[in-house]
Amino acid sequence: MAKTAYSIQMDFQRAKKQAEELERIAKDIRKVADHEMPDCMREISSNWKGDNARLYTVKGQSVSENIRKVADGLAKTAATLRTIAQNNYNAEKTALELAETRNYQ
Repeated sequence: MAKTAYSIQMDFQRAKKQAEELERIAKDIRKVADHEMPDCMREISSNWKGDNARLYTVKGQSVSENIRKVADGLAKTAATLRTIAQNNYNAEKTALELAETRNYQ
């Protein structure tokens, strides 16, 4: 079944909303890595001394870096989703316009 202009627009809007949601999640995750984890590690290091404390905070820094990579991946996924959605929208609109102007003789 052929898509209507309305359904093409709605699919495009839905894809953009999903990309926005991924961007919001990426921002929240990055906030954890950039602010909450370091704050937590500082609190731990101020209250816990010794080799194990140092090892634990080093591990915490590694986890923060991994969390940042996840956030970057989500942001890239959102950007890719936006690009695909725009390309798909353009292609479907063009196909619809061609179908509407087609002249059968």
